[in-house]
Amino acid sequence: MPERNVVSWTSMLCGLADAGRICEARGLFKEMPERNVVSWNAMVAGLIKNGDLEEARRVFDEIPEKNVVSWNAMIKGFAENGRMEEARVLFDEMEDRNVITWTTMIAGKVREAEELILGLPFETNHAIWGALLGVCGVAEKNAGIAQHAARRLLELDPLNAPAHVALCNIYAACGKHNEEQKLRKEMGLKGVRKVPGCSWIVLNGNVCVFLSGDKLDPEADEMLLFLSESGGG
Repeated sequence: MPERNVVSWTSMLCGLADAGRICEARGLFKEMPERNVVSWNAMVAGLIKNGDLEEARRVFDEIPEKNVVSWNAMIKGFAENGRMEEARVLFDEMEDRNVITWTTMIAGKVREAEELILGLPFETNHAIWGALLGVCGVAEKNAGIAQHAARRLLELDPLNAPAHVALCNIYAACGKHNEEQKLRKEMGLKGVRKVPGCSWIVLNGNVCVFLSGDKLDPEADEMLLFLSESGGG
C-alpha cells in the first residue's frame, strides 16, 4: 500500500482483533501516526471481544473525545460479562444516552433476574416465570431468556394463552417463522385462544401483559421491583 491513512490503519486493526490477534492489533494501534475516535473505538471493541476488559477500560479512559459509540462499547462489554456495577457507573456518567445504551443496561439486568430465579431456594411457579417473560420483551438480545421463561411457564401451565402469544411474538421478532407457525398450529390443536380481558402493551420496549383480576405473588412482585429500580438513570 503506497500511502496509509487512518482508515486503512483502522481496518487492519479491526481485522487483527477479529482474528484474535489482539497483541498485534495493540502493537499496530501504538504505531498509528494518527488516530481518530473510530480508531480508539475499534481498539476498545477489539480488546473487549478478546476478553481483556481491564485493558479496554484503560484505553477507553485515554480516548481524547469519546462519542456515544465509545461509551456504548465499554458499557456493553461490562454488562455482557456480568460486571453490571461497573456498567452502571459508566451509564450514570454518560451524558448522551441512546436506545442502544438503555437496551444494553436492561438486557444486563434481565440476565441478572434470570440468575436470581435459577438460584431461588424454593420451587418457581408460573408467576415468577411470567414476571421474567414480561420484562424480556421481544428484543432479540433477550430472546434466549424469554424463550426459556415462556417454555418453563408452559410446562407449568400448558394452556397459558399469554405465554403462547408472547412466544409467538418472540419467534416472529427473531425471524423464526417456522417455529412461530408450528406454535400457532399447536395453539389451535390445544384450543388456546387469546384470553378475553387480556391486554398487551409495549412499554419502553417491553411486552407487558395485564389480565383482568390477575395478581402477582410476592416473589414475582419483588422481581419486578428489582428490575424497575435498576432500570432508571
